[in-house]
Amino acid sequence: SEPERIKNMKLALESKDWGIVIASADTFISDFPESEFTFLVEAYKDRATAQEPFVNNRIAVFLPLSGRYGPAAQSIQNSIRFALGTDTGIDLKFYDTGWEQMIPLVFKDPDEPTAEELKAQQKWDDENTALIETARQNGKVLVKQAVIDDGCALLIGPLLTDVAPGVAEASAAYGIPMLSLANSGSIVEAGPEVHQISIGLQQQIDTLVSHAMEVKEWSTFVAMVPQNDLGAEALEVFTQSVEAKGGTVLRHIEYSDKATSFTEEARRLGLKSETRPTERQLEKDPTLDNPTIDFDAIFIPDNHRKTPLITSALAAEEFSIGNFRINRHAKPVGVMGLNKWNHPTVVKNGGQYMQNGIFVDAFWNEATDETTQDFVTRFETEFGRKPNIINAISYDAIQIGKQVFSSTQTSRKSVSDTLHTSQFTNTVTGAKNFGEEQVLQRDLNIMVITRDRLELWTPPTPEE
Repeated sequence: SEPERIKNMKLALESKDWGIVIASADTFISDFPESEFTFLVEAYKDRATAQEPFVNNRIAVFLPLSGRYGPAAQSIQNSIRFALGTDTGIDLKFYDTGWEQMIPLVFKDPDEPTAEELKAQQKWDDENTALIETARQNGKVLVKQAVIDDGCALLIGPLLTDVAPGVAEASAAYGIPMLSLANSGSIVEAGPEVHQISIGLQQQIDTLVSHAMEVKEWSTFVAMVPQNDLGAEALEVFTQSVEAKGGTVLRHIEYSDKATSFTEEARRLGLKSETRPTERQLEKDPTLDNPTIDFDAIFIPDNHRKTPLITSALAAEEFSIGNFRINRHAKPVGVMGLNKWNHPTVVKNGGQYMQNGIFVDAFWNEATDETTQDFVTRFETEFGRKPNIINAISYDAIQIGKQVFSSTQTSRKSVSDTLHTSQFTNTVTGAKNFGEEQVLQRDLNIMVITRDRLELWTPPTPEE
């Protein structure tokens, strides 16, 4: 069978029986020309033909250095070189994934697009899908180049979620350990060589829910989520995490990820009537159009730009939220989110509606520990600005690489084994080790939105 032959080829590859691998691969491709494993088999043949070239300390870095994301990628490239410092024991090689995403279409009325707009959207979807597939195939070519031509021992990247699946598949096929910067929880499913060093969604939500239920003592929740893959995944993970701790997610409301107005969604969240009461009806009963508040907090897994618009719409629909009360007797509900909230503008734009809101992140550039302050000070001196989360994650990726290659590695398998067994030190994002699911385990921070700034939550000091 196909799996049996692939297993035997892998064993021959590990035993360096190059001729057997090459002959078996040729026979396999001839016998199964339409096999779903063709790419894997061809990678095995490439590795056998080249006899597994390997340079102990060489790290491949995949970034979109050209195109729309070029300026941001070049900034990350500079921060990676900064993280390496004067260490001449590591050889970095950069590869340009060159992804140019299409500009999304904007409808005049997102809730009721015209027939022409829908037709244009379908054409856009088809063209964008084709571009993504091309980018993924290009990523596979770059992995082959990094392994076969350049003998790289470790791969950091790629940055973009759309490109990552192709690179991950190729990394598993060519046997090179990969530290993915892309924000994708499913990326590790490609194989044991693939590791996620971006901040995992499961980790964020588990930390957030634990704080909400154990410290805030909230137990009932609702959610407002965007209609996209992140929204769906976040809602599923959030619901599972809450229920595992004995809490309840009463309901959720979805909104278009192109939406700029959230009034109707706010009404539905509050179980309000679709028909607004008249002024005369409200004169008789001012509470007639009040929302139903049967929950403690609202989960909003969106970014720092859109979330303030959502909370403003909730306040306009008479939700007591954040530090805003519809009357002096009202108890405001809490708001909670993920690390995409972590931007100074969320304080100003969120106003009183997001005060006391909580979110999680792995890096806080005002943290007082010596490692973080040293990193922030040196980074600010070098670049004239404070580092952000992607700078911090990139910095830690290099620290992990340094630690792996502090001892001589003899193969990409030994690199992978070292990754799996190491406890990491001198990191600025709380990175500790890779768990069984190949996701970098971290101690995450709880951040609080105050009236004029973001603050790191710290446990209260026990009274003596």
